[in-house]
Parts: sequence; structure tokens; C-alpha cells
Amino acid sequence: MERRLAEIPASEWGDMRAIDFTPKESIVEYLLTAFPIHLYQVSQDENGTIKSELMTDANGDPIISQEALAMRDGLIERMSMLPPVNSLLDSLNWHFGDLVAEVTGRSKRVILKDGRYQLSQRSTSSNIAETNGFQDDEKRILVFSQSGATGSSYHADLSRKNQRLRRHYLLESGFSAIGAVQGLGRTLRANQRQQPEFVLLSTNICGELRFTSTISSRLSNLGAITRGQRGTGNSGLFNEDTNNFSSQYAKSALGEFFADLRRDSIGGISLSEFCNYTGLHLVNDSGQLLDTLPQMNTFLNRLLALPIGLQNILFAEFEQRILTRIEQAKAAGSYERGVENLFSDGGFEVTDTQILNTHSSGAETICYSIDKLNKPHLVSIESAQRIASTQRFNFYRHTKTGNLAMAGLIDKRIKRDGSAVDVMAIYQPVSNKLWLKLDLPDFEKVWIAETPTNQYWTQWQQLIDLAPQFERERIYLICGLLLPVWKQLPDDNPKVFRLQTNDGRILLGRSIDQHQIEKVFSNFGMKDLIKLNAEDIFMLVWEHRQVKYVSKWELQRNYYKGVERFEVLAVYGSDNINCFKGLGCFTEIIQHRTKVFIPVDKAVEIIDRLLNS
Repeated sequence: MERRLAEIPASEWGDMRAIDFTPKESIVEYLLTAFPIHLYQVSQDENGTIKSELMTDANGDPIISQEALAMRDGLIERMSMLPPVNSLLDSLNWHFGDLVAEVTGRSKRVILKDGRYQLSQRSTSSNIAETNGFQDDEKRILVFSQSGATGSSYHADLSRKNQRLRRHYLLESGFSAIGAVQGLGRTLRANQRQQPEFVLLSTNICGELRFTSTISSRLSNLGAITRGQRGTGNSGLFNEDTNNFSSQYAKSALGEFFADLRRDSIGGISLSEFCNYTGLHLVNDSGQLLDTLPQMNTFLNRLLALPIGLQNILFAEFEQRILTRIEQAKAAGSYERGVENLFSDGGFEVTDTQILNTHSSGAETICYSIDKLNKPHLVSIESAQRIASTQRFNFYRHTKTGNLAMAGLIDKRIKRDGSAVDVMAIYQPVSNKLWLKLDLPDFEKVWIAETPTNQYWTQWQQLIDLAPQFERERIYLICGLLLPVWKQLPDDNPKVFRLQTNDGRILLGRSIDQHQIEKVFSNFGMKDLIKLNAEDIFMLVWEHRQVKYVSKWELQRNYYKGVERFEVLAVYGSDNINCFKGLGCFTEIIQHRTKVFIPVDKAVEIIDRLLNS
């Protein structure tokens, strides 16, 4: 800004028609001095050594390649024609105007007023005035930097007028994780009306995880952002599972990644190509992995040198190996998070209370059936059209329910056989999530493309108009005396939640998944208290990979011949097999055994028939 203002006469500082704060001249200067435009001659000496020598003319001056010169000048010309991409800080000020409170320590800034760019001087007390303007609810937006906000607090203080929800966007985290953590902590303090929401803005370049993972690890130890009694967390800002590259799961996955790379089991790149790209040495002269392999930081830093497409593929491969280890730990019951506070848009309503056990001391073990009230995600027609046009999504209709959606390819997933499958993002008019993900083969089974008409958009709007204020998600919490009955509760992946109900009660207890609640009641001698419908059973088996009994048959999601299947286990006898075929199932001989599978697109219908059989 100072350099730009030096180029403009002071008499024009009150009315600057246009201003470009980008370092364009620095880049142009770099191209003028560093772009290779001279000709070189390659020769070989008597020892066979190849040398490259600068070519000169008769006067000893370097010979310039006219082709390279034209390329350089053309690049400079195109760059000089680019519109300025100004700083985020100035862009926010120019867009929102007086709604912005700026706490950055700048002594001067360029503002946009009445369509004119003007220089505005700022006093040393401007930071205090701007902070008070925000805390007194005179300004809705606060932008602060590390240099301008030392010692300041911006939380929903009970003693200040502005007690609105703070939605804290981390825009430029820099390279210091400590600085980012300190900045995030400024909107979360004691004596606050409500906790802030943290939002991290990032691109779809996986290399960014190299930096955000460091912040994630620090946030997990930040006492101000608590998740429970025994530890702290990052409030859901980061995916703790895959973004924590310092975890034991990530370190173990890195070793497997290198081993698979040596076996050429990583899609998209070979071992030699990987070593050439990154400069890492992984194997000895005999082709075996080195005893001392690169550490995590070195591995992540070198991945940043790869082309974006390849970088994303390798990060996806690495992430999948981390998730596999975490799933194994959860299945073994060795993965826990401690006590976690639950929050919801519409709060929590207790729908049923059941005493499971009464101890000799009189203490009770109680199961609370609780509805978590979540606001549905609504996608307006305007938003749908904008997303479809910018991301090249198409519109679809569900073959079974008739529901509408727009969808498009967003990613690839590496299957267990090493092959890649396209992943679709699905936006529906009304959903419990902003968008859903589904593998392309599964997507094509139930969604068909449709060109939007007036009738299509009318139905889209009707779905939005008929959407409930809140959607209910059922959770079960076992509270009270737990230690004597702990063995009667599921021993896989135990989780402890704390929540406050809409009638003011604070409940702390052991969470029970929906697919396990039947067994829990049975363990306490109470049967037939919980009944799951066909859709619930399908979701639990297919999406949550749980084994469920329907009538006398056991249903499970299994992986055969590169495909995920919905299997009915232990079906013997031609009569039973023919009965399932009559319901719409199909059979296949695998390893000399006849197996019965339920078509995924008809699973709910077939399960419903089994429930009523």
C-alpha cells in the first residue's frame, strides 16, 4: 500500500479511481531478469562429460533466442492485463463498509466510499474504538490480525451488549500454529453467553493438510476449547482422525504406504517415479526398504512438490490407510475420545425413560431415549442453479422415492482391490446433511438424470416449503450407576456424552448406538421394547456395517470380488434358497459355496417382507 501511494500524487488521495495493491511489478521484474532467453550449446569433452555453454556473437555478447524472448514478453503482457486480486482485508472492507470493525494496527488504509477510493488515516486508539464498536453491537463483523489484537478478547461476553454467536473464520493461519491457536482462543473465553463456531477456509488441494494438521494437533491440547473432563479437543474444526499426522495411526500408516509403494500397490505412481519426484531414498541396492525411513514431516513436505493431481491421489491413499487403522482400533474397543459435549440446533427432547437396574444401595441405571433436533439443510432453487452452473452438476430424480437432487463427480476413492471408483456429491432440496457422498456405481442404481422443467422446479420448491422446522435423530443415553452394569453394555467403541435437555436437565452417560439398543434391553431382561423398521435395519447394515438379525436370518455387508454385497448369512437347503429368490434375492457360488445376496436397490422392500414373514 505504501509503495502504491508513493506513486500517486497526494492531491489525488481523496479520490483514487482505481488502486492495485498486488505485487505485480515484483513478478514482472523477476521475469525480466530470470526468464531464460539466451541460447546455450551442449557439447561433450574428451572424457565424455556433457557441458552446456552460453553462445555468444562475434562481439562476445550473449545470443538471445527470439522464440524465448517472445514467450517472455507475451507472458508479461498477459500478466499486466490481469485484473488485480487485492488483499482479503481490503476486499472485506470495500464490500461490507461500515459494518466492519478492523483491529489490525494499520495507521492508514484505503477505503471505498461513494464509489471512490480514499486514503483514511487511523489513530493509535482506533483498535480500542473498533473493538468497542463490535462488542457494543454497532458493527457486525470483526477482522483482526495477530499484530493488532494482542491481549484482546472478542467472545460473547455477558457484560457486553453483543452476545451474538461468534462464527470465527480462520482466513490466513500463517506458518505458526501457536499464533493460529491464540487467535482462535480470542473468541472463546470465560463468562461467555455461548461458544463460538470455528470455520476453516481451505482449498481442495490435499497439501494444505500439511499445515492444518499442525494446527489441529495444537488445538487438541488447547484448554480453552474443551470437549470433556479428561482432555480437550478442536471442537470439530478438523477431522481428528485423518488430519492428526502425529498420531500413532498415521505413523503406522506411513510405514504401510512405503511398503505398498515398493510393491507397486499405490495407484498413479511407481517407486522410482516417487523417488525422482521427491528426492527421497526408500530402498537399498537390493531393492529392500531401508531400516531408517523418512519421518512424517519430511514425507509431507516432499509431497508438496508433486503436481496437484498426483498429490491429491497420494494423500487419498495415505488417508485411507489411516482410516483403516482407526476403524480397526474402534472395532477392538481401544479407540476412545473421553467425554464429549453434544449440541444441537433445536436442543434435545427426552421421549422415554426406562429404569434398567436398581442397585441394592437404591442407585438406578436409567436409559433415556432422546431426540436430537437438527435443522434440515435447505438448498434453494437459486443455490441449486448456481452450484450446478459453477461445478457442472446435473439434476436427477430418485427411481424409488421420486425425490430430486443435483449431483456431480467430486473425488475418487481407492477400493480394497486397488482400483479407483468415482465419488458423487449429492445435493437435495431438503436433507439432514448439506450434501451426501455416494460411489458412482451405487448412485447410478437409484438416480436417473432429468432435465429440469417448470414442474421439476415446482416440486423442488414444494419439498422446501413442506420441510419440517427440525429433523429428529434418536440417541440413547445410559445414565446413573454404570460401573456395576458396565459388562452388560456393548464393549466396542464406548463413548460418553454430556448434554442439556430442553427442560433443563443435564445428562451425562454412556451412549448406545441404535443398532445395539435391542441387545442392551435384552441383557437387562427387557425384550421387545425397541422395534426397528426395514429402513433402519438397512441403514445399520449397509452404512454402519453392523450385523443384524431379521427373523432367523443374519444380514451383513461383505466384500466379494471387488464389490460390496448385502449378504444373507448361513442360508442352507434348496427350499430356503428358493424362498429368498422368490423375494427378489440372487445367488452366486463363491469358493464352492452358494451365497445369497439382496440387491441393494431392493433391500428395504425385501427386509420388510422378512420382518412380516
